[in-house]
Amino acid sequence: MKYYVPSPLISFPIWNNAAASWGGLDASLTWVNSGEHIYATNESRGNTVAWTGVTRKKGTVQDPPTPCVGGFFATGQVEVVINWTSVSSYTTAQKQGVAAHEFGHALGLAHNTSSPIKLMYPYDSNRHSAGVTTPQSDDKAGINALY
Repeated sequence: MKYYVPSPLISFPIWNNAAASWGGLDASLTWVNSGEHIYATNESRGNTVAWTGVTRKKGTVQDPPTPCVGGFFATGQVEVVINWTSVSSYTTAQKQGVAAHEFGHALGLAHNTSSPIKLMYPYDSNRHSAGVTTPQSDDKAGINALY
């Protein structure tokens, strides 16, 4: 899938490293400057929202994207967002983990609540305590099963 991050964003390397963490699977993320499937960006929402990252239909506050035939999202309709205010105290690796988690949603994965030792576990604090900032074997198996 193709993704776009506006390059002047301070988080540009974080998004790119997060995308690279999904490499070597049956689905991959490739940066483009137009015609993207996924638009990656930051917002400074402070405490006005409960999330540190969200995957949504582009241009909405928090509406989930609608899958198309075959389970893929329509080009340009998915937006992955980091709440930059909420992650300001995170390490670079932890920020990349939030971005990689949201890319996981954009690729089609849901939350995995069986163990915090998975990137798709829903709570940052548990993933961080477990040292998880990249896709784990279950996360990768999920992507390979989808694609």
